Amino acid sequence: MTIAPPTAMSPPTLTPPSGATTGPSSPPEGFRLGWIEVGRVAAILAVIAVHAASPLVLRTTHPSSWWVGNLIESAARWCVPVFIMISGALLLTSPRTADTRSFYRRRFVRLGPAIVVWTVAYLVFGYLVNGVPRTLEEAIRSILLGRPYFHLYFLFVIAGLYVAAPALRLVVERLDRRRLAVATGIAFGLAMTDQLILSFAGIGGPNAVTRWLPFVGFFLAGALLRDQSPTPTRIRIAIAIAIGGIVFTALGTALMVGPLGFGLGRGRYLYEYPSITTVPVSLAVFALLAWLGPSLFALLSTRSRTLVASAATASFGIYLIHPMVLTGLSSLGLDGTATIAPIAVGATVGAAFIISWGLVEIIRRLPAVRAIV
Repeated sequence: MTIAPPTAMSPPTLTPPSGATTGPSSPPEGFRLGWIEVGRVAAILAVIAVHAASPLVLRTTHPSSWWVGNLIESAARWCVPVFIMISGALLLTSPRTADTRSFYRRRFVRLGPAIVVWTVAYLVFGYLVNGVPRTLEEAIRSILLGRPYFHLYFLFVIAGLYVAAPALRLVVERLDRRRLAVATGIAFGLAMTDQLILSFAGIGGPNAVTRWLPFVGFFLAGALLRDQSPTPTRIRIAIAIAIGGIVFTALGTALMVGPLGFGLGRGRYLYEYPSITTVPVSLAVFALLAWLGPSLFALLSTRSRTLVASAATASFGIYLIHPMVLTGLSSLGLDGTATIAPIAVGATVGAAFIISWGLVEIIRRLPAVRAIV
């Protein structure tokens, strides 16, 4: 699952405004080796874990299972933001993004068919499995909302970020690091405020055209953080932020769903991507992946590296297919509620990942449909 192919090309030199320096430099040789592959595989596993654990969170009558689901969801909510930040780190520093016509042609030749095919597929799938959408009007409404199935909002996020990428790349290139940090902070501030208003006042809400806007901060952050030099102090701070944010999310969600009486709607606010906890956790996890990923990748055998790279390449397709696989596994008795919760979730995630990956590899060998994954 990614919105940009890796690139290690250097951007053209532009003269910055007087008194300023250009933004983050182009990726060094070998930049993508290791951490991007590790990051994509970790993120897709986290996506599947969130979806496998969510039924446990909805079962408030089973306290021990609920806490397992809550901890897993709290610990994995960085998944989609990390995908967005990886794409920002690549797209917003690539000279290929500057050629707007060529960029749009390359991206939408693949994304367009994927949106159409998977939207139709999941509308039919949802009707057959859950009886939703019940009418053509409901189907059209779900498309206009940018959510024809619960996970397909991501395709609309991708499309919006693609449209904005050439302009955002120019912003990244023209701003020095301090100004880029300010711009990124403003984007996060707007997204987080909007989410608070939506979650607690019920005002506003995204649609197919605006789904991408809350993710602009993450997109910019990828370009801002990708070549930040690691130090022991920075690594310790990132670990502390990640762990602290996850704990705060889990405890805060328990309080809001339970004693504070927000229920399963507003009570799960901290799970939202632009929440006050998910944003810092996502930034910290991304930084740790960028800093520690190459070392982790280097420890793997040649065969293991090949497998990780293959899984990373298939991550977009795995993301698109895995809800169908989870539904199929559930019908066979394997889901997060099947047995002891941690074991059930782990087995479900592993099975869904392997089966989805296998299906993606099969589809990629069929010329007529390989573009949709």
